[in-house]
Amino acid sequence: PIKNDPALLPFGLRDASEQNADTFLAQIERAGVEFFDLRPRLRQYLKNNYAAGFYRSDLHWTSDICLWAGRAVAEQLRVRFGFLLDETQFLRESYTAAPLAKPMLGPLGKTTGQSYSGTDVLQVLTPRFATDFDVYLRNGRHLEGTMAQALLNRAGMEALRRSDLENVYNNYVYTVDHLTNRRAPNQKRLLFVSESFGIGVFPYMALAAREVRYIDWLRSLNTSLPGAARALRADAALFLLEPYAVSTGVTFHFAQE
Repeated sequence: PIKNDPALLPFGLRDASEQNADTFLAQIERAGVEFFDLRPRLRQYLKNNYAAGFYRSDLHWTSDICLWAGRAVAEQLRVRFGFLLDETQFLRESYTAAPLAKPMLGPLGKTTGQSYSGTDVLQVLTPRFATDFDVYLRNGRHLEGTMAQALLNRAGMEALRRSDLENVYNNYVYTVDHLTNRRAPNQKRLLFVSESFGIGVFPYMALAAREVRYIDWLRSLNTSLPGAARALRADAALFLLEPYAVSTGVTFHFAQE
């Protein structure tokens, strides 16, 4: 889902991204690809205050909504692909929220002005339960440890210009290539393809499988997705995309292989 709820746009103004997303989903449905549309579910979940799911000065989901989305997607992995899950790991009470100290301003706030948009405080959600990951980053670096040690890049966020919400958000997790969840409740392998909206959701996908490969939708255009799925021997390939991401001319072909 996107922040601009079509029902709340000014009279005469249309946002074609929702229509583009509908067209995209219709195309992949005709190709026999299963999909799960989060848009109506999020609007129902936030029916009394839709904008509360997003940062005030930015287009992205808040940390709490990223967890909600992770829980919703993980449930689909359980129902459709037989992923065994520890459902308590996707509950808000299973996490401690620790805000970054300084309020930040995102790109919308920079455009409209802080007095109009307000500022945001980014919350970092850390599990209260035990986690253990073996993580390989795209730059070749190897990390091991808990989610806080091996996935959540809090030190990197703190080192950035913390007034820039977009830059900090994009560094919420390390730039992971692939990982092993040593405490996974199953032996499943997941190929996760996403863009910036998936950054905050990725830690919860890492809880849903034994092995996870992450591919950036907009920055890995030369990557063979069928090849990556075969190399991983993936049990499922998950694309988490927001409407603007399928409105950029980036396309791909589904094929039986």
